[in-house]
Amino acid sequence: MKKDRETKQNLSNTVYLDLKERIKELRLPPNSVLLERTLSDALGTSRTPVREALKRLAQDGWVILQDRKRAVVRDISVKDVQEVFMLREMVEIFSINTIFSSEEPRLIAGLLVPVLNAMKKNIDDPITFNREDMKFHSIIVEHLKNERLNQIWDRIRDEITRIALYSVHENRHPESIIAEHENLIDGFWERNCEKTVTSMKDHYEMILKAYSMKFDNQENSDGSAKKE
Repeated sequence: MKKDRETKQNLSNTVYLDLKERIKELRLPPNSVLLERTLSDALGTSRTPVREALKRLAQDGWVILQDRKRAVVRDISVKDVQEVFMLREMVEIFSINTIFSSEEPRLIAGLLVPVLNAMKKNIDDPITFNREDMKFHSIIVEHLKNERLNQIWDRIRDEITRIALYSVHENRHPESIIAEHENLIDGFWERNCEKTVTSMKDHYEMILKAYSMKFDNQENSDGSAKKE
């Protein structure tokens, strides 16, 4: 009995992680309808682990449950983006300041260079490019080895991934994103905390502009559709 229960829990967790990854990477875009039967057929499993996974996704804010057998992928609102980036700034800027006050910043620069090179190699693959982008920022935060901070960052990172794929790559050139990351590395190499912090805040500003463009275009599109 215990073994069966553990197997069911593992299966539910596998389904949860699979669906969350699809949501993050927009393979299940905002407002997608998720049906238990369709998902269980696609994943080759019974409905129970799918139902449990959907409940967990709802608890974590990724989907909205509409009834026992149906859920909808949560949309991305302006408020969501503002809240995520408020937390992101608190975590990343704190991490940068801490590194400069207690660590050798050039060590971080050396760790970031290979990741930047991977971003350059994947400039035509938005999903892989974004994964490397998040790896770049995670190196900065996780270098502090603060477990509680890492837990906060893990959640922020997942939401940033979805926001970036939803809006950034549609409205920004990857070359510009790479240049912003090069500025960050330069700040670490030069041991210039002010330059690094400013570069990070400039990076946030450009991402938020890209989201605003996406949101404005979407509103205009919705308005045009209603007139028709």
